[in-house]
Amino acid sequence: MLSAKSVTPRTPHAAEGLTSHLEICTPQPGFDEQVYYLTLNSDSQGMSKVALVNAELGWGIYREIRHHAATQLYPVEKFRRG
Repeated sequence: MLSAKSVTPRTPHAAEGLTSHLEICTPQPGFDEQVYYLTLNSDSQGMSKVALVNAELGWGIYREIRHHAATQLYPVEKFRRG
């Protein structure tokens, strides 16, 4: 879970999966990675909040990170098995 100002696919193949870019699925044989660059929203002190949650297992992690919005992009990748 995060709040992004923008999400930019790295390749046309990644653009095909843009609507599900934050979902983590099981590895799939032969699946070409999809990479997205995120520019995160931040508060007045430059802090961004992000979380990784697995509701099915009832757990998650939460982080606040400080960054310079103009200079950092955060890649999110989906991988294939192997």
